[in-house]
Amino acid sequence: MPTHRVTLIPGDGTGPELTGATRRVLAAAVATVGSSFGRDVPEAGVDIMETADLAVAPGANIGTEAAVFAVAHGSAPKYKSQRKVNPAAMILSGKLMPEHRGKLTAAVNLENAVAAVIEEARSVTCDSKPTRTEPTAVGTVEYADAIIEKLRG
Repeated sequence: MPTHRVTLIPGDGTGPELTGATRRVLAAAVATVGSSFGRDVPEAGVDIMETADLAVAPGANIGTEAAVFAVAHGSAPKYKSQRKVNPAAMILSGKLMPEHRGKLTAAVNLENAVAAVIEEARSVTCDSKPTRTEPTAVGTVEYADAIIEKLRG
């Protein structure tokens, strides 16, 4: 069985909380392989793209010898360490790793969890609220916690 080395490279200027939140969600997704939210990958992907915008678009560059997974949008250095950056794109980029390796259950569970949190619109960052000053918006860590809660069922 081939081995894979995963390197998480923080540094788009959004702060360590985004990297930490992503690591925790990905660890929870792998640990919960077996739970299901009743959707398949295409349905969850459509839900996410219909209810959100480019801020949640994952990205991947897959070659014959290596693969790089990253968000499809730019950085937000003005929000560094403010704990309000939307972690969805980084988490969904991380979701592409197990998917690429054939671990479809973990990938589907993670994408479904993100879609459910976005659909509920309770535990999302200010960019997913009607206005950027919405008092019910949560921070990066709380958004990730909501996704982990969905993964754990």
